[in-house]
Amino acid sequence: MKGMCGRCYDDEVELVEPTCNEKPETFHGPIGQYHCPDCGAMVIAGLEHPTVCLPCSKREHPYFDRK
Repeated sequence: MKGMCGRCYDDEVELVEPTCNEKPETFHGPIGQYHCPDCGAMVIAGLEHPTVCLPCSKREHPYFDRK
């Protein structure tokens, strides 16, 4: 499926379901926004984890993940 990545915000990229252990939809209360500790996407407590592109899901995006 193509769309906008929830981490790098590139549009029209091939998206994959995140394999992160973090499930922000289970949190409620004053947590607000935070970075997913697994993929680095900005997530919001109470909402589902956004879909991400394959490089972001592996933390291998050329502009965000330096090795």
